[in-house]
Formats: sequence, C-alpha cells, structure tokens
Amino acid sequence: MSELIPPHELLGCFYQVHFNLRTHYWSVTAKSGPFKGRVVANLVDVTLADVTLVVSEAGHRRAKAEGARNVHAWARGTITVVNSTPDLAALTRVSYNPRPKDPDLFDPYFRVTANGSGVPGPIVTHAPWLVLAKPLRHADKGYAWIERSVAAQPEQRRGTPRYGHASFRERACCRATGPPDVRSRPRRPRRVGAAT
Repeated sequence: MSELIPPHELLGCFYQVHFNLRTHYWSVTAKSGPFKGRVVANLVDVTLADVTLVVSEAGHRRAKAEGARNVHAWARGTITVVNSTPDLAALTRVSYNPRPKDPDLFDPYFRVTANGSGVPGPIVTHAPWLVLAKPLRHADKGYAWIERSVAAQPEQRRGTPRYGHASFRERACCRATGPPDVRSRPRRPRRVGAAT
C-alpha cells in the first residue's frame, strides 16, 4: 500500500472515507489541499468526529445504469484515531445498502442495521463520532459503528441535521496551508442603484 500521507499526519484533519471492496481497507480521500480528490491513505480502521454520512443518488444511478460498482457513499469527518483495533461490542452497526431487495426503491441513507428482521432501522445522517471498522479482522466488508444512544434517536426529516456542525469549508484541513479562512474571501460590491 503506497500512502501519500502517513497515518499519524491524518489526525485532526477533515477527510472523506469509504470502504474499498478490492483492498478491504478504509480509503481516506483528501477534501482540500494539494491532494484534493485523491486517496491519501488506506487504513485498517478509523475513528471520525463530527461525522456526516453521505450517499450520492447520481452516483447510485450511474452504477445501476453501467452495471458496475462505484464509490457513492462516504463518511466525512475529522480523523481522531487510526489503526487502533477498537472494541465494537458496545457499539451499534450502521450500513448503507446499495442493492435493496426492491431494485426500484432507492434508499439514499445509512441506516442502523437490523438484526435479521428485514425491517430497515433508523436513518443516521450525522453523529458526534463514528468508528469505521470491520467486525472481524479478516472480514470482507466494513461498517460504521456508533453509540447505541445515537442509534436510538427518532428519524429526522431529510435536510434536518441531527447534530449541529460547521460547514465543510470551515472544518477543512489542508496540510500545506492550514484551514482556509472563509471570512477573508473578497466580496462582490453591492449594487446600490438601478442600472441605466
């Protein structure tokens, strides 16, 4: 595994993470800086803070139309711990199902995984922290894991975050330049009168 950024340098920075079904590792993608849009590390497990779980409906449609897998679901947040082999016993599993039983029904959410009941669990879109790990070291799939208290929260309407959070731009972390200052951007002048 070649890594652009060593794992210990990922700590405290904002990244996008997905599970790679070929390598069976968590792929970390930079959201800003010189490596923006590139996978910068592959990890056994990762813990994120201030997490947003995102599913791209357009990416799902493209995968369905082309008949090929693509990455269209991510966890976005600030990395706090890497490669720690966490204890998952007290946590609740969260997952996204890109191929529901009814192919015409697209569910663009991560949900608490039901224990074999066939009934989808509550939607999870935000969490104060989240662990991304495989249930067993040699498992083929990885899952998100959250506190049971977060999983027990009632469903929220789409667009209503369960937890308040700063914008992605405010939390972005760039190794080369540091976090961007959104207040220093030049503003367009206001139009005072009507154009003649």
